[in-house]
Parts: sequence; structure tokens; C-alpha cells
Amino acid sequence: MYEALLYLALTLVVVPLCVYYSRRVTKESKTARAILPFLFLTAFSSFYEYFFTLLLGRDVAVYFEFYVLFEFVALLVFFFKVLPNTKGVKVLLSFFTLAFIIQFVVYNYLGNKGDQLAITGILNCTTFGVVVFSVLFYFSRRLGQLQNDLPYTKWGEPLIFAGLLLYFTGTFLVFLMA
Repeated sequence: MYEALLYLALTLVVVPLCVYYSRRVTKESKTARAILPFLFLTAFSSFYEYFFTLLLGRDVAVYFEFYVLFEFVALLVFFFKVLPNTKGVKVLLSFFTLAFIIQFVVYNYLGNKGDQLAITGILNCTTFGVVVFSVLFYFSRRLGQLQNDLPYTKWGEPLIFAGLLLYFTGTFLVFLMA
């Protein structure tokens, strides 16, 4: 059962990259190009965990310490590129960036590193906050436009935002249960 779930996870990580490279329309989209670093990071992390943890038996605690940082940066780049360039968005994302940096430094370098899962959970809460507020901001601005201007076949951008919300909600709930 464990091996089946592992192979399913590895396959599911590669699927978004395959879809990205198989569709020409997606490559031309500003939103699709902005989410590509996050897709590569997610695929790399899945392969890294499989090869270094399972096959080589290495400890990946240091990797997970920095994965949270890279994930946050990839999401910030995505939201800065896609969301409207307004003062409210900049203030909100800057606030979350400052909170994340302070938490990252305090918990990883000044605090007790004994419970890496708890530290990752706290940092994931901040990342979840960025995703929730950014997605809510996006949908509050764009939902009225989407119903009138775009046919359903052109709804790629809202689906990326909804997918991010679902992905990070699942991650957030897993870390709350841990």
C-alpha cells in the first residue's frame, strides 16, 4: 500500500509539468509561466525525497528546512507577477514576507531545532495565509469579469488559483493533525 501511494505521488507531481509542456496555449499565458517555478520545485522535491530518503537512506531534514523557504519565494514571485500591482497587494505580500522571514530566522537559527515538524508547520501556516489572502483578493477582483468576459475554456487562471488553495488547504490540515 505504501509503495502504491508513493508511486501515485510521484506520478501526480509530474502530471502538471506534462500538461504545461503539452499545451501551447498554456505556455503563452502569463499565469502559467509565473507558476512554473513552483511546479518545478514541487516535482524536484518529490524526486529528491524519493531518491535521497528511500533509496539512499539520507536524512533530508536540511532539505525540508530550505524547501519551505523556496516554496514561499516561488509563491511570492507568482503572486507578485499575477495579482494587480496595487498598494494593497504590495502591503499584504510585504507583511507576509516580513512575518515569514522573522519566523524562519527565529525558529531555524535562534530557536530549538529539536522539533523540525513543528517549525515547518508554523512556516506553512504563514504560507497558507499568503495563499488564502491572495486567492481571496484575486477572486474578489476577477469573479465578476470572468462570468461575462471569458468562455469556460479560457478559465485556466482561476483554476490555477483554486488549485493552489486546495493544495495548501490540504497541506495546512495535515500539519494541524501532526
